[in-house]
Amino acid sequence: MSDTEKNEQNIRTIYQELCTSYRSIDDFRTKLLGFLPLATGGIFAFLIDPKFFVDGKAETATNHLLPLVGSLGAMVTLGLYAFEIYGIRKCTALIKVGEHLEHKLGSQHGQFTARPDGVLLHQASHWPLASSTPRCWRPGPGWRGMAASPRKAAHTWAVAVFLAFFLLSLVFIVWLRRSEIPRLEETLGLVGEVQASGLRCHK
Repeated sequence: MSDTEKNEQNIRTIYQELCTSYRSIDDFRTKLLGFLPLATGGIFAFLIDPKFFVDGKAETATNHLLPLVGSLGAMVTLGLYAFEIYGIRKCTALIKVGEHLEHKLGSQHGQFTARPDGVLLHQASHWPLASSTPRCWRPGPGWRGMAASPRKAAHTWAVAVFLAFFLLSLVFIVWLRRSEIPRLEETLGLVGEVQASGLRCHK
């Protein structure tokens, strides 16, 4: 086997491992964001008296635990939100490396190179963060609302937290597109490769 063949075989092996890692991360994120609201709803139903949603009062044995549980839930959800941002950055890097390897293999129709353009901000794989911030952080307003009283304060906190993290997600997406992605492309030499081969460079 020549050096060229060995090099191509190594690239294929790395590409296969990269695809496996990308699918694993994407699958885990999807399951996490789908299960989190369900688990949160179950905890709410178990702990909170229905009167809490009407007048902010709960006549249950767990009433005194609500602020503690709410604060703990909010901190856990904040950690998951940070983990989600890290997952998106990691997936972005894998996508760009995948495009680089597909170019090395001479493929113009790989899953990374031929990836469709996004609907909003040309960022199909990252826009879900902003729309799912409510999914990832959706329990957050509820947790913070549980920790706050009376009812008006809980509602105010819930709306404020929701809007703050939604806007934070939008800022992150813009930063990812204008700073992080160009940096990855420059590091990998994707811009020159794409221009030379006539392929699209996904943003």
